[in-house]
Amino acid sequence: MMRLKASMRAALGVLLCVGVASCSQDPGSSRPPGSLGAPAELRFIGAGGGVSVLVPERFAPTWIASYGLLLMCSDVPAEIVEVRPTWTVRPVGFRAWVRTETADRDRLETMPFISALGSAPDFDEEYGDLGKITGTLAPAEGSVISTPCSDPGDAYQDLILELEVDDRGADLGSVAVRFRAASSDDANVASVTLRSYQMTACGTRAPAQLCR
Repeated sequence: MMRLKASMRAALGVLLCVGVASCSQDPGSSRPPGSLGAPAELRFIGAGGGVSVLVPERFAPTWIASYGLLLMCSDVPAEIVEVRPTWTVRPVGFRAWVRTETADRDRLETMPFISALGSAPDFDEEYGDLGKITGTLAPAEGSVISTPCSDPGDAYQDLILELEVDDRGADLGSVAVRFRAASSDDANVASVTLRSYQMTACGTRAPAQLCR
């Protein structure tokens, strides 16, 4: 399990629509979402690198690894249409959540986490290693990202990826988030892709160099 405490304002020094993350319209789209009014531009904040979760001592027949600190923002509210991962080793199951936190992040349970054994929000599996987290948790698809990139304050919205795996493990190389403007009749859909951020749940088929 890993946690991180950081200022959102400091994190905004890296708004990743290039490099680690790339933004694009879906094929067939003629304009950015919401372009009849203000355009929506969903962004990842400061994510890059990779993280691995080691196999718990006891599990049967599957276990869950959760990944966070995939902070997102949009100056115009953006509704998530789909979360589409790219796997090098596919898990048994996959779910994506959005955690919305507005509380004081000086408390441990309100901070974003990097990775954990178990599932949000309680992480109460026998092998869970995080403890209950605060904030509102909702399925990613249909969630609205409204934390402004320009001035988020201490609030944040975190994309949490939950991988259910067996003894083979799992490995995720990139994740694309398709979105549209939440406050517009415009159904035009675009996407942002988080690249070069590897998420690994260790196992017999996971990259060995990440699980030592």
